[in-house]
Amino acid sequence: MKDIRSTAIARLRTGIKAVNQGDHAAAQVLFEESLALFRQVGDKVGIAWTLNNLGEIAAVRGDHAVARPLFVEALEMRRAIGDVTQIAWTLNNLGAVAGEQGEVAVARQYFEECLTLRRTIGDRRGIAYALYNLANCAANLSDIAAAHELYEESLAIRRELDDQAGIGWALLSLGNIGLVQSDYGLARSYYDDSLALFRTVEDREGIAWALNKIGEVLHYQGYYLAAQARYAESLDLFRQYGNKLGTAWVLNNTGDAACQKGNDELARRSLEEGLILARDMGNRRVIAWALHSFGTLAVLLADHATARQLFDQSLSLRRSIGDKRGSAECTISLGLLARAEDKTDQSLILLKAGLAQSNAIGDRRQTAQGLAALAALMSDQAKGEHQTLYAERSAQLGGAVMHAVETLKAPLDRQYRVPHEGAIAAMRRVLGETAFVRSCEAGKRLSITKAVALAMTPLT
Repeated sequence: MKDIRSTAIARLRTGIKAVNQGDHAAAQVLFEESLALFRQVGDKVGIAWTLNNLGEIAAVRGDHAVARPLFVEALEMRRAIGDVTQIAWTLNNLGAVAGEQGEVAVARQYFEECLTLRRTIGDRRGIAYALYNLANCAANLSDIAAAHELYEESLAIRRELDDQAGIGWALLSLGNIGLVQSDYGLARSYYDDSLALFRTVEDREGIAWALNKIGEVLHYQGYYLAAQARYAESLDLFRQYGNKLGTAWVLNNTGDAACQKGNDELARRSLEEGLILARDMGNRRVIAWALHSFGTLAVLLADHATARQLFDQSLSLRRSIGDKRGSAECTISLGLLARAEDKTDQSLILLKAGLAQSNAIGDRRQTAQGLAALAALMSDQAKGEHQTLYAERSAQLGGAVMHAVETLKAPLDRQYRVPHEGAIAAMRRVLGETAFVRSCEAGKRLSITKAVALAMTPLT
C-alpha cells in the first residue's frame, strides 16, 4: 500500500510539473493514473488534490461541464478533511467555472465563502484573488461601481505583495471597465501596461487576453485591420495551449470585425467556429454573444426572419445569466430590426428600453448607436402634419450622435451607420439647410445622458 501511495504522489508531482511546462495532455494522463492509485489505497487527501488538478486542466481547456463535477467531489472531500486552505482554493475554482457557465449569482456565493475563509487564515494573496473574482462577478452583472472598487482593493494588495502577474490581471480588468464605459484611451493604457507585465513574467494566457483586449479597443475605434492583427496573435496563443474559451472569444471578435469590414464570408466562418466551441463547453455568455453576432450579419443581409430568431434567442440567454449590457444590446438590435420591418410602435418601445438600459450601465458607444437608430425611426415619421416636429427631433438626435462619435473617437457599427447617414440626408432635405443646421447643432451640445433624456421625451 505504501509503495502504491508513493507512486501516486510521484505521478501527481510529475503532472504538476507538466502543467507548469504547459504540457496539459501529459499532465492529464499523469493525474488520471495518480487518481486511480489514490482511490486504490483510499487516500482522500490525494484523491482531492488530483480531482482538483484534473478540474483545473478541464477548465483551462474550457470544458466546464467536465471540470465542475470534479471540483464538487474535491470540495466534498476537502470539507470532510477540514483543510481550510484547500477548501478555499476549490471554492474559487467552482466559482470560476460557474461564472463561465453563466451562473454569476452562484459564482458570487462561492467567491464570498472563499473570501471569508481567506480572511480567516490571513492569506493576503488569496484575499486579493477572491476580491478580483468578486469584482468579475460585479462586472458581469454590470455593477460597474462595485467592480471598480473591488479591482482597486485587489490591485492594492497585489502591489503590496509585488505580485507582477496579479498586478497585470488587475490592470487588465480595470481596462475592461474603461472599455464598457467607452473610455478607449483609459482602457488602452491599462491593456498596454498589463501586456508589458505579462510579457515580463512570461504569462502566455495573460499575453493572449491582453492582445485580444487591445484588439477590441482598435475594433471599436474602427481600425479593423489593426484589430484583426491583434486577434490573430491572440488566437494563435489560445490555440497553442488549447484554451477553448479564449479561442471562442477571439473567433467571435474576429467575426464581428470582419462583418464591420464587409467581409461577410470570413465573418460567418469565424462566428460559426466560435459558436461550436461555445456550445461544446456550455458557455452561455459566449453562445449568446455569438447568436447576436449572427443576428447582426443576418440584418446586414436583409434576412429579417433569421435575425429576429437569433436576437430573441440571444436576449433570452443574456437575461437568464444577468448580462445587462448584452440584454441592452439585444433590445436595441431588435428595435432597429423592427424599424426595418415597418413596425414603428414596436421599434419605438424597444429602442427606448435599450437606450435606458445602456445609459444606466454607462456604455456610451452602445447608447449612441441606439440614439442613431431612434433618430432614423423619427426621420421615417417626418411626414404629414407632424413632419417638422419629427424632423427637428431626428436632426437633434442625429447631432447628438455626431458629437458622441467625435468625442468617443469610435464610429457607428455598419448596421447603424447606414440608417444614421440616411436619416441625416433626409432631414437636411425636409428641414432645409438653415433649420437642419440649427437643430443638429442643438443636438451636438447635448451630452449622451441629456440626449437620452430628450429621446425619452414624447413629441407633442
